[in-house]
Amino acid sequence: MSNSIRLVTAILRFLKPGLLLHKFLDQGGGAEPIDKVYLNDEGVMVLPAGNFDAMLTNIKIGTSIARIMASRKGGTGGKLSLKDAPQVLSGNIVFEETEYPLLGANDVPLVFDGVGPDKVYRLFTRSVAVEAKGGFSRSMVTSVLVPPPVRVRITMRVSDNPYFTAESLRELYEAAGMGVRLGTYRKRFGAFVVDAWEIGA
Repeated sequence: MSNSIRLVTAILRFLKPGLLLHKFLDQGGGAEPIDKVYLNDEGVMVLPAGNFDAMLTNIKIGTSIARIMASRKGGTGGKLSLKDAPQVLSGNIVFEETEYPLLGANDVPLVFDGVGPDKVYRLFTRSVAVEAKGGFSRSMVTSVLVPPPVRVRITMRVSDNPYFTAESLRELYEAAGMGVRLGTYRKRFGAFVVDAWEIGA
């Protein structure tokens, strides 16, 4: 197997009910809606590359592509341990940008213009477990829901290795679309499908 490093451009399309965003600046819900979404300098909503890094490698909370890989037999290199899977992923994938714009209909970048009955975006409130002294407590958290249509186009450099290649990584992303997801409160939001997967030099 060659150690070629290739550029992958992927388009991920979020499914209903959409993508739930919350920067978790506070747990008590005191932040304004604009403080809960990620924005670039032009006011376009973005997903930080760190969200994709977490989808790949986070093994502390919930699931991740690392957990999916570790549960399988692995590639020609044999079985991959849960301890080693995050390093294999982070060592062979580099995201080209620090953030990626969210795109709406006709791939127009989504500009956040507030929440409300006359807006595209709305609030979603749920109860979450918050670590407290002696255990956990429950707290109500309000996040911003971005409903479909919404897509994101990401670019990453992928180094072929014994566990995945630029081609086979697509299947791991497809599995993550339902099994891992993106954003917050992922057991109900953030599911996606892979609409495109282009491999360049």
